[in-house]
Amino acid sequence: MFPFIVPHHLLSLLKDVVQRRCPEFLVLLDQTSDDALHADGREPISEALMDELSMSGLDAEGNPNERGVLLDELMGAFAWDDPNHPLPGFRPRG
Repeated sequence: MFPFIVPHHLLSLLKDVVQRRCPEFLVLLDQTSDDALHADGREPISEALMDELSMSGLDAEGNPNERGVLLDELMGAFAWDDPNHPLPGFRPRG
């Protein structure tokens, strides 16, 4: 299991999406400390973020809107498989 640190500016968005799209995984966010999320819920939460992007994160031309840019940043972290090379804004927790 590898935890991610979710930046504070994205934490409320993450909780909002999880609560609306896959509330059964909200407990994973609530059980962690220091905003760390373990890999257990990475796939279902990543799918919820992709769904949210397609529903509310794109403008009429299919380009990311402000919300979409933030969702994309979250999706990138959940898709990352190598704990030695975290994406900017996400760092491994010791």
